[in-house]
Amino acid sequence: MLSSALVISTTPITVTTSQATVTVEEETVIAGAGALVEDYVHDEKVRSAVRQLLEIEPETTTQEPTTEETTTEEPTEPAPVTTYIVSIAEKYVNVRSTPSASGSENIIGKMYPGAVGVVSSTELMPDGYWYLMQSGSVTGYVKADFFIIGEEADAYMAANARNIGTVVGTELLNVRSGPSTAYDVIAQLGQGDQYAIAGVENDFYLIQLDESFSGYVYAGYVTVTSTYKTAITLDEERIAIEKAAEEEAARLAAIEAERLAEEEASRLAAEAAERERLANTVVGISAYYIGSGNKYAGDVVDITELSVVGNYGDGSVKPLMGWACAQVGAPLAEGENVFVVSYESFSASFSVLAATPTTEPTTPAPTEPQTEPSSDAPSSEQEATAPPTETTVQPAAQTFTCCGLLAAYAGTVKYEGQTVSRSEIEVCGAFSNYIDYAYNAYVYDWECAQLDMPLPHGDTVFHITYQGQSYDLVINAYAAPTDDSLRSQIVSYAVQFLGNPYVYGGNSLVDGTDCSGFVKLVYQHFGYTLYRSSAQQVNNGRIISYSEMQPGDLLFYTNSNGVIGHVAMYIGEGKIIHAANETLGIIISNVTYRTPAYVTTIVG
Repeated sequence: MLSSALVISTTPITVTTSQATVTVEEETVIAGAGALVEDYVHDEKVRSAVRQLLEIEPETTTQEPTTEETTTEEPTEPAPVTTYIVSIAEKYVNVRSTPSASGSENIIGKMYPGAVGVVSSTELMPDGYWYLMQSGSVTGYVKADFFIIGEEADAYMAANARNIGTVVGTELLNVRSGPSTAYDVIAQLGQGDQYAIAGVENDFYLIQLDESFSGYVYAGYVTVTSTYKTAITLDEERIAIEKAAEEEAARLAAIEAERLAEEEASRLAAEAAERERLANTVVGISAYYIGSGNKYAGDVVDITELSVVGNYGDGSVKPLMGWACAQVGAPLAEGENVFVVSYESFSASFSVLAATPTTEPTTPAPTEPQTEPSSDAPSSEQEATAPPTETTVQPAAQTFTCCGLLAAYAGTVKYEGQTVSRSEIEVCGAFSNYIDYAYNAYVYDWECAQLDMPLPHGDTVFHITYQGQSYDLVINAYAAPTDDSLRSQIVSYAVQFLGNPYVYGGNSLVDGTDCSGFVKLVYQHFGYTLYRSSAQQVNNGRIISYSEMQPGDLLFYTNSNGVIGHVAMYIGEGKIIHAANETLGIIISNVTYRTPAYVTTIVG
């Protein structure tokens, strides 16, 4: 087998050992010289030529060199040159403990496309060149064929570096709208804050604070760190794969949960819509006479003396308006008068009895004779001329009495500590004259001692009274959410994804998501469903003041046009966690890095 060393010369060189040569662009490559010329190490054509040489069997004859072509100087290995390489593999390159692609026992890591390493030496092996390099926490050998090096690698790194600026030397650093102190201050950063650097102009860095907000800071107070993708160990890859699998399982479970939640929400919405429809759909009517006093032939019934109620599809009974009755205002006939009330396609009837007036005079009771006429007694002349008077018997007034109550709760779900208001309870009374008429109507001046009092956990009996009648309505209060414990769990879950990538529109806490996706996925883990965009998510919770903010609450930020474009989660102690941008990924920042337009609570 030929030696692994290589000599390049512009003129043929004759050596005393077995040799093989090939000409590359008028240069002769000779295998077996035992030396390495660094200028040609990274030339693809030379590498190809070497591979050709290594496939040629040695000559069986030897050639005596001439004096001019013979060298006695022992070749030496030049000092290694530190340089960068970038992986261009389609999938990944194995990093090995030895420069050999035989087997898998020596695989210690992997370099995925775009990963950067630092070369410390180069070795030529039978299958080509290998780099001994260091990348991330991995040091080992990689096959040179899958990397770019030199100017090409430098250009790639310059174009793909993640430049992160760190605030140093000042407690507060102004962020301005332009690259000079003449521009307005639009935010302030604290010492140690880190943000993506998008450019430089007039000694000012253009920094990207988050996905929707950028500004300029003076470069004198910022140190810049450039980071790149690096190799990962097999353990790191295993952990990443396991996390990705867990995330994918969680994502699929979340999708299924969201689908089920949407189905449930659709079902509940349909049921609510049906209840609403039934609550507003009359399925029958009832009509009652509620006038006071008896009626006589010739009298009329006024519209105010009738009560007409609708029987609705949800079982409720409500007074109706817009009904018609031809008998209202018409003179009553003696005896039974049938009243027919119509409403839409429904009708109801009832009777009103009209009696005949009594026209016979009443017989006065006998009295003892008086010795002297009283001052108000009529004179004999008057007695003679005054005609007899007609007396009408006035019936006793007809009284309707509440003889029963029915109450229903029409409020929302209640939790321990909340209260029930009067407007959340509907009370209907049954009224009767205890002879021949009865009707139902809503009443409003009922009494209940439990109103506006904090509810205990469990059932509470609301004792409702009205005109001597009572009704016990049971309202259940669920256990109050344990906000403090839940908030702690939400924050703990969110911060474990610190450092993971930002991907616009992404849907993975491990592989990448954006700001709204981040908070959506975190809350989704705890059974909450949030909208997908930050502009919509502000409607998911209850807007609170900045002073009320607690860990787990969401902060919303607007752009220069006042449109919400970013959301972050408060984690306590003046800090937020958010998916900032592609350069920084998921990071923790000071809550004051920008002024939030809104703060909302989801669990409060």
